Amino acid sequence: MPCVPAVAAVPTGHAQVRLEQLDGMRALATTWILCGHFLDWRSHRGLFTGFLARGNVPVCYYIVLSGFVTHWAYGKHNFALHAPELQSFFRTRLGRIAFSYYFFFGLGLVQRVMDDWPLSPMCTGLGALMLEAWAPACEIVIQSFTWPSAYAQYGPGPNPAGWTIGTLVFCWVCYPVLAVTLHRAVGPPGEGRWQQLLGLAIVAYVLAVLPPLVMLRMNAHRPDGQRIPALTMQYLEEFPPCRLADFSLGVLTAALMKLPGATEWTGWPFVGWGAALTLVALVLCAPLQLPKLPGHLRHDAEALMVSGPSALWALMIAAMASPHTWLARHPMLIRVGQYSFAAYLLQFWLAHIFVELQKCASGHKHGLQPWWMLAFIFCVWTLASVYTECVELPFVRVLRGTIGWVQVLHTLARVVPAFAVGCLLLSLPTWVERCLPKWGWSCKQDILGDGAEELAYLALFLYRDVAQDVSSHVSDLKSAVSHHSTQLIGHRNS
Repeated sequence: MPCVPAVAAVPTGHAQVRLEQLDGMRALATTWILCGHFLDWRSHRGLFTGFLARGNVPVCYYIVLSGFVTHWAYGKHNFALHAPELQSFFRTRLGRIAFSYYFFFGLGLVQRVMDDWPLSPMCTGLGALMLEAWAPACEIVIQSFTWPSAYAQYGPGPNPAGWTIGTLVFCWVCYPVLAVTLHRAVGPPGEGRWQQLLGLAIVAYVLAVLPPLVMLRMNAHRPDGQRIPALTMQYLEEFPPCRLADFSLGVLTAALMKLPGATEWTGWPFVGWGAALTLVALVLCAPLQLPKLPGHLRHDAEALMVSGPSALWALMIAAMASPHTWLARHPMLIRVGQYSFAAYLLQFWLAHIFVELQKCASGHKHGLQPWWMLAFIFCVWTLASVYTECVELPFVRVLRGTIGWVQVLHTLARVVPAFAVGCLLLSLPTWVERCLPKWGWSCKQDILGDGAEELAYLALFLYRDVAQDVSSHVSDLKSAVSHHSTQLIGHRNS
């Protein structure tokens, strides 16, 4: 998800502060999303199955967080139609996002061409315009006409993660209107009554969760899977206007925290930890309606998990804005969370490589096995950090105009090698599958084995054998010592 800089003026002064805990929570949320997307949780049922499978819950955190950070940083700006601040807002919000978005969009196109995957013309065209989030709505409109079925085919575009970017772009376009409306209703940031802002926040939350509640009530007589069909749930999750209420909840949370003395309340740690524990308990204990077949989408009551947790996320974000709260302030989490945007964009591209390698190794192709998942998460964060530091951040300095033209050309020259490296990585599974057997090696047994599970069992058996040997040697040694001690005592007595 977009890692919007969490830097803004403190409401009670003129100093600058970075809300570092928001970065720390980004690291946890992105890892949760990776597990929800790619972990083979259908074959490994357990206590945490429902938790890991619900990767849409942390997506809600990012949408609420985007509203919070946007208003925290730009709440006092003048958003008149021709104001320079309005142009600056869109340039800074969209410039950095667009660069990385189209970088990984291009890699996704290369991946589809290399693997001869069918491309949906509709999704590809919308993705090229950063409008992939509107694909479900376009699907409904297109099916109303007698257009060729190829254009009505809905499927993932070159980068399936792009729908979230399209949703946030829509929310950012609407934000100046929201900011002006909020300014006229309750006053500028740092002013107004907290009762008014809290009431508006409750209204925003009700608007977010009302559609699935109404549909479940109206379709209660229908069988399972038809109360809220999978396509309808996808519409509720991806259609940008449906997520505007979550974004507005984040905006109102920032407005509340900008009130004088709001961040200094000592009760925020209890609120933050209480909301976090409630969220974990809710996601763990709520019955999980798993799809019957791999590839089928969630349905029915699972739609409540789309925007239902947004109030808990808003409470956690508000608590993390207080200096008294320690919720995700570990330095490692904070540093890793700064690479969450790149990690979110490259996840599907890199997962394709790991799924192909796993299929080559063991034939398993529905999700990543746990031992493959650990390696995948490590590689995602590693490549995200390399891309952010070496490619994205230099471009951000170009965007801000802080370096000269020589550095601009040097920065742009990094994009081509980085893209070439990405294309070479995409070809890695093909080289492993095709070239190694020509050298007389078996890809399944000699190179990759049957997976890390066998290695784990081998290590366990070796440990057991070594432990038994050591135990037997210790027993022999104790017997020998006991025997010699008995002889020595007998000799002394005689």
